[in-house]
Amino acid sequence: MTNIKLAPAAQKSLALQKDGVFRLLVVMTALLGWIISMGFGGLVLMQNVYGQWQLQRSSEVSIYLMADSPTKKIKELEEILLNKADIKSVTRLKEEEVTALIAPYVNVSEEAQSFPLPVILNMQVNENLDHDSLTQSVQNIFPEAEVDDARALLATAASAVRLAQLGALGLSLCLFVIMAFLVTLTVRTGLRAQKETLAILRYIGSTDAFLAKLVVQQVTRRALIGWLIAITAAIITFGALIAFWPLMQNYALTPTLPIVVASAPLILPVLAFFASKAATKKMLSI
Repeated sequence: MTNIKLAPAAQKSLALQKDGVFRLLVVMTALLGWIISMGFGGLVLMQNVYGQWQLQRSSEVSIYLMADSPTKKIKELEEILLNKADIKSVTRLKEEEVTALIAPYVNVSEEAQSFPLPVILNMQVNENLDHDSLTQSVQNIFPEAEVDDARALLATAASAVRLAQLGALGLSLCLFVIMAFLVTLTVRTGLRAQKETLAILRYIGSTDAFLAKLVVQQVTRRALIGWLIAITAAIITFGALIAFWPLMQNYALTPTLPIVVASAPLILPVLAFFASKAATKKMLSI
């Protein structure tokens, strides 16, 4: 009953916001939370880009032939390829499709009819495609042909994605350590500055558990405010990126991104709760 009666007065007297470090807690939580949100949100975008690219390229191989390749030899090559068990289909791209592919790299708009367009064959293949055998079969007929098999590049891209994920995880762990240190410093500084208030509250009947609860509530509340600021800033940042870079819409407008952006920095208030509880218990036991 004593603690219940003391609660309103104790909350006013044991106010950690009087200390400058405590006010900094909101700013640091917001900054660290924004970095975490942007980092994990970026990983989601990277995974989405890689996933869609993998679906398109893992089962597709392209063959590039010279523009003056004889039609008879092209048909001969198509027949040989279709007889392979690991090739499902062979399709020759139309001239307008080839023009669209090379347009970003070569200006053919004014000379589209006279520009020598390469011959491109697209193949749908199985996972167990024998790349060496395919290349040999193609170059037996067209020695200068190029076989574009993206599977090796996909493996490299997958490694890059995994490396980025590990990097983000390592950075997050460093930020969590910084957050725990900041909370501990905040609690210690605040309680040391209010030794006289603590002595008075203890004298009139406040228990250490009650005092610890007051401190933890204040710290957690501030951390939650910082978390809200962080996710708001992250949402605005991603919104601006999508607005200025429309190509991102296909990869960003998924349910996963907002969930990750909002939930990833939520660990900061949780961390603040446990760190402040441990630091307060230690300070009150001195």
